[in-house]
Amino acid sequence: LLVPSRALATAIGFGIAGYLLWSMRAVYGGSWLGVVLRASILATVYSAMVGLAIAGLVVVAVLVR
Repeated sequence: LLVPSRALATAIGFGIAGYLLWSMRAVYGGSWLGVVLRASILATVYSAMVGLAIAGLVVVAVLVR
């Protein structure tokens, strides 16, 4: 949101994702395939948990209203 250029924002996003994978490999070791699989599983679980939290907040907001 702070970067006015779409191409620059995309490059920053890929840089962050690449750094995440590189740092996971540096800390936990293993092959690149294992690192990508672990990161994918973590991202999926995290997204599901955030989705459940948002759904719960919506239900509470509707019930309180």
